[in-house]
Amino acid sequence: MTITQVIDDGIEFFTIDLTGESGMSESGLARLCGVHRKAIQKLLFKLSLATSPLAECLEPYRGKDLELRLRGKNNHRIIRSDVCAAIIEYYTYEARIKQPQATFAFRKFAKLGIERWIQGITGWQPTLAEPTIAQLKKSIRSLSRSQLIVMSSTTT
Repeated sequence: MTITQVIDDGIEFFTIDLTGESGMSESGLARLCGVHRKAIQKLLFKLSLATSPLAECLEPYRGKDLELRLRGKNNHRIIRSDVCAAIIEYYTYEARIKQPQATFAFRKFAKLGIERWIQGITGWQPTLAEPTIAQLKKSIRSLSRSQLIVMSSTTT
């Protein structure tokens, strides 16, 4: 299974190519929330315990699997995107000390999230782009000679 890693402004984002499941590294999530990595590690540990009191936005993740099923490059711990969203929401609204960086991040993905949510409800799908001539030529070149012969004999 392959995984795509992109680092943007020091934040590591990951997507499993086969499934589209996404997440962030602990350090990337910490940076996005405006806190130290240790704060994220402590919060994740608290989530793993069934007895710790939790903020309302974190409650659904109590005792659940918080990571993607495979570790990223350099053995990063990859936190699932839905968990990242809940943690960013926590630092925006429910943490003892609210974090402006988390608020900024929350607003950014909330705008995108509502757009996708409404599109899902309305059934909207992006139109697939027609392949370019260059893409078609590349596809034809990648076919083996025998496949081309079979194709030409079936069309005549």
